[in-house]
Amino acid sequence: MRYTPKAVHVLARLLVMASVAFAALAPSRAFGQETPAPLEVEVKASPIPLAVNLRPNVATSVALSLFNSGPEELRGVVVKLVNVDDDEVLGQTTEVDKLPSKGKVRVAFPKAKKKTPEKKEKAAKIDAPGLSGPPFKLQVWIEAKQPKEFVTVKRNLVLVLKQPRDYMTAQAHFDRFKRRISCKVKFGDAENATGPHKCKVQLVPGPEFKETKKGTFSQFLIGPKQAVDLFAEDVAFTRPMIRLGRASLTVDGYERAFIYPIGLTGSGDLDEVPFGPKIGARMRVPRFGKADEKFKVALEMDGPLGPDYRVEIGLDRTGKKEQFVEVQKFTGLREQKIALRFSPAGNFVCKTEVNDWHPEFNTTGIFGHLWFRVAVYKKDQQMALSIPEEVRPELADQEPGVESKSLFARVTQDETPPMGVEFVNLPRNWLTGKPLPIVVRVKLREDHQAPLDTKVLFFKGKAPPDGKIDPESILGIGEYDPDKGTCSILLPAPEKEDVLQISVKVQTRAGVPALKSAVINIKDRKSALATIMGTVAHGKNGQPKLTVTLSDEKGKPKATAKTNAKGQFVFEDVAPGNYIISAKLGFPALVGATRVPVPVGTELIENVTVQLLAK
Repeated sequence: MRYTPKAVHVLARLLVMASVAFAALAPSRAFGQETPAPLEVEVKASPIPLAVNLRPNVATSVALSLFNSGPEELRGVVVKLVNVDDDEVLGQTTEVDKLPSKGKVRVAFPKAKKKTPEKKEKAAKIDAPGLSGPPFKLQVWIEAKQPKEFVTVKRNLVLVLKQPRDYMTAQAHFDRFKRRISCKVKFGDAENATGPHKCKVQLVPGPEFKETKKGTFSQFLIGPKQAVDLFAEDVAFTRPMIRLGRASLTVDGYERAFIYPIGLTGSGDLDEVPFGPKIGARMRVPRFGKADEKFKVALEMDGPLGPDYRVEIGLDRTGKKEQFVEVQKFTGLREQKIALRFSPAGNFVCKTEVNDWHPEFNTTGIFGHLWFRVAVYKKDQQMALSIPEEVRPELADQEPGVESKSLFARVTQDETPPMGVEFVNLPRNWLTGKPLPIVVRVKLREDHQAPLDTKVLFFKGKAPPDGKIDPESILGIGEYDPDKGTCSILLPAPEKEDVLQISVKVQTRAGVPALKSAVINIKDRKSALATIMGTVAHGKNGQPKLTVTLSDEKGKPKATAKTNAKGQFVFEDVAPGNYIISAKLGFPALVGATRVPVPVGTELIENVTVQLLAK
């Protein structure tokens, strides 16, 4: 059959009008079904983009069907999914022998052939190609061998990742008398996203609140008309200074899908934090750290997921908050990924993933202060930022820039260990059955250094070379007082005689430790030796340089000591028993004696007075 040029032109126009139908698990038609009804879209000479709305962190099946609206039958039809950026065919292609005029056929992509072991890497790339974006763009190419004049149809397909707030609704309430946060969540406008019904919803109180296990924190939504109720009870702030916190909902693995500020001074419905005119921004970065080739910064950016937004984070190594020359740029407020796979039914499957950005910087060689700066742009316009007000002591302070269009965070890098760690008045000997008080002194830190961690660890033995302390050797955790520069702890009473090697681990908030060890002889309380302390006096005056004698109750001398300038004397290592302590002065002739009992288990006898009298 021969065609005139005019006929060829008409035929080509008719064939270009072939309809391509997509079934994208549209909720309004077949939300959550495995075999969705097709959504027919007519192909024009100037293709109109078709968008498929996807949920984050969900695998969504997309079925493809063709409709030939032209007057001629098509033969040898080939369908391809093509990456718009480089015209690379993604995954498999499929063929249809013939497509009659006014006929429709469902397209099934063939199952990938098994690859030999040496081709596993290539097979993995074909089975799960990733799309770059946002925006995530595909084209469906439709080719036909007959008629020869057929012009390839190219149909744009845009994959759009939606936020949970586009297809979910949530309400939150706080009751300050019951200290209870409650939330009700359900599917909202199902037109806005595709995918299965099943959706995990989690209530997440912020780190400003003490951990509580009372409540229902996670449930699954199964049907489009279902609602779930989540709640948390015994809600309290971690510190008295904190007066504002946040609770959030994680939906489909999308963190902070809904955010609610909470103060413990009122009750009622909670207002959701709005994003759009302002972009939610926070840097999760420690206040203090060590120099690192891969210093990680977590960015909590909340707002639309569209490709028009750009996040920039810069590093100032000088510590002056002026020279942000190291800048990293990211398209989109969050990292978005889409990988393509193919289902056994022949549909192509979009596996989506949304995460916070986690840039890394090389901060080696920096000691002292360094600054990070975050800014967000919509196209070329810098956006105002909504910076959370609540305090997170473990994170670097968040400082807004001019008109809140920038966010700054200062980190102090310090690898100096704690200095001057020493035990204070640590006894050489101790008795069983008696709690052991320990005091450790640490040199105070300078302003430019990372402060000490308030938690001080006490354990048996010396620290192992790898620095890992056996949990079973831990004796207790003390609280460091930065005002006094000391840490005190009362350890449990030893139960048996032993040579106790005790160690303390003091660490800076940058994670740099220092260790100190000492030895204490633990003796049985029944065989404990005592120390006797006293004064030789004549009237109210202490008598210096006199010989003092310790005798048993029969008068047999056991030990002697000399008085100091104040007339004070000390006898150490005295066994339990009854003793007589005596002294004498030659001129004038004065003598004195006193009985001193030493009960079993006594360690110290103080304030013994030997009063000298005339003979």
